Amino acid sequence: TSPTSKNLIVGGNLAAKVQCLTACEPGLCCYADILRNSGLIDSSGNPADIQSCFDSNRDVCGGYSGCLALTLPVNTEPSLLVPEIPTQDLSILCSAESRATPSGVLNCFNECQKGSCCTASPLESCFDEFQDICGQYGPCQAMLDASGGDASDLPPRPPANLDLL
Repeated sequence: TSPTSKNLIVGGNLAAKVQCLTACEPGLCCYADILRNSGLIDSSGNPADIQSCFDSNRDVCGGYSGCLALTLPVNTEPSLLVPEIPTQDLSILCSAESRATPSGVLNCFNECQKGSCCTASPLESCFDEFQDICGQYGPCQAMLDASGGDASDLPPRPPANLDLL
């Protein structure tokens, strides 16, 4: 999910949330507990009953980490394109060991959101103006680098353009 789409989702844009949900549907099992706890409901309005597939599909599930944008709270306040200084050591928080559990992925994702303008599209990027702060978000790249897997992986590998939606 792109920083632009994340901003639209946080801003309450239903179309952006539906687009994200559609692209993420095959991998919702990766973060089942987190999504369920965030209030995700099925088409009947009942709490989503999704079984987790994270443990047996860590590599593939890493590619669906952008889908955690669905858990972000709606904020109607206008946001400025200013990254926050990280409050935690991102090299530890976003290490492979830390991202070995769904909650570890969520912790990395949430902290990296504070600097999402650093990797935004050129028109929305704050990188040039805040290079020192943005440089501290380097370990967040691990969230963007989906690793391998093969055709037998369940869930299926995420769409190649998931980070652009």
